Amino acid sequence: MATYDDELLTYREAGQRLGVRPDSVMRRARRQGWERVEGNKKTDPVRIRVPAAVLTEPRTSPLDRALRTPRISVDAVAMLGAALERQEMANKVLQATLDAARAEIALAQIYTGKAETLRLAAEKGADDLARRLESAEAELSAAEAHAAELQAKAETLRLAAEKGTDDLARRLEREEMERRTLQDQTDAVRVELSAAEAHAAELQAKFDALEMKRQAALPEREHTLWQQHAAHRIRELERQLEVAKVAAGGRDEFGAPSRRKRWWWPFQPILRG
Repeated sequence: MATYDDELLTYREAGQRLGVRPDSVMRRARRQGWERVEGNKKTDPVRIRVPAAVLTEPRTSPLDRALRTPRISVDAVAMLGAALERQEMANKVLQATLDAARAEIALAQIYTGKAETLRLAAEKGADDLARRLESAEAELSAAEAHAAELQAKAETLRLAAEKGTDDLARRLEREEMERRTLQDQTDAVRVELSAAEAHAAELQAKFDALEMKRQAALPEREHTLWQQHAAHRIRELERQLEVAKVAAGGRDEFGAPSRRKRWWWPFQPILRG
């Protein structure tokens, strides 16, 4: 367990403090599980946390170490050197792996920053979209209200149009009935007018016959009285025909009676005299 008196040293520094080689310090640190601390940069050396109890151990001289060290064969030394080389190569591979891992971590941090930027932009875009949706919903609600108002007005206009159509239909029916009544009255007046024309023609014939007889048999004075009486009778017939003509609408565009009602026209010289 690490304490406050432990020191963070490199393998070379620890070897100098303990009086051994750096590789011996490496093996002892691995064997006793000393904490290993990587440097912040690739060029920084690796450090280990050496316990304070180890640093306070009495140092032995090389002679003592040589006397206590059993003799080993040349093959064992060669095997040990090969093992150290393999360990060094493994350490290099591990260091390269750590460097690649650090590069990946840095790249991941860059990607994390970009992702955070994108996340913030997405949140901002989502907020803007939410505000736009709220505005669109408000406009849609206003449009729906306006459409409902227009629908109500259209319904009112439709009802008014239907009522106006019904009123117009009733007025047309009433006017049609009045027109038919007026047509019937006009037909009746025309019938009466035709009878009056026939009666006037009969009177004209009688008047012509009487005039011929009177002119042959009566003296001049009586002939004048008879003319006056005939003129008075003709004026009376003219008044009656005028009334019938106004009722039937029989005047032409010049104010004269129509051709069917001009039987009294020969009496104009008498009326003028």
